[in-house]
Amino acid sequence: MKPQLPQLAVELPRVRGPNHPTRATALSAWAATLARTGAAGQVAFDTYFPEAGRYGADAALAAAEAVFCADTTAAIISLRQPPAGLHRDTVVALSMLDIAAAFLGGMRPAADYLTARVIAKPQTIDHRIVGETTRLARHGVPRDLPHLLGDLADAWAARAKALIVYRAALPGQMDTVTVAGSLLHLSYNRHRGINRDHEAACLRLARGAALAWRTSHQAAPA
Repeated sequence: MKPQLPQLAVELPRVRGPNHPTRATALSAWAATLARTGAAGQVAFDTYFPEAGRYGADAALAAAEAVFCADTTAAIISLRQPPAGLHRDTVVALSMLDIAAAFLGGMRPAADYLTARVIAKPQTIDHRIVGETTRLARHGVPRDLPHLLGDLADAWAARAKALIVYRAALPGQMDTVTVAGSLLHLSYNRHRGINRDHEAACLRLARGAALAWRTSHQAAPA
């Protein structure tokens, strides 16, 4: 995702080598389908330049890219097999809380991080969705909720493991708060597309979920 432009970047493995023509043809057909269905306007293939300044270099970058893959898998599963009875905004908000908990080292630091965020001009979310989200958040770590289907729960668990590895590989001089914000931003784009106003609303919903968890676990360990 390019923050300054309304476009989504899809990172793919290198297509050089003997299979290059076949892969290039498949990518072109995929791009044509996106354009034909209205899922994308202009599609361009460009060179991928790793954002080492944003996510770290070497081992940290490799770990970050593993997180991207794990989160993409989680997003695909949530779109194909949405949890029954849960609104999409609830799933996204709980997913954000789960990412923060895995990356920052537990529910308590995740709650501290999310409740400290200043979220400007969010869209209004239906009070029933807010109530549903906060009720579920009180139970504990989102990925352990029984409301998630097996595949999605497994995907969130795999993503959490990747996030833990990434945090351990992150250079000490990098600001984890800034990195956490980037991770949540990219995850929203994977789950819901590009919509800054709605992203802010989902972040506020995740913040409310974090507050609900904190209220229910004041004296309990994270």
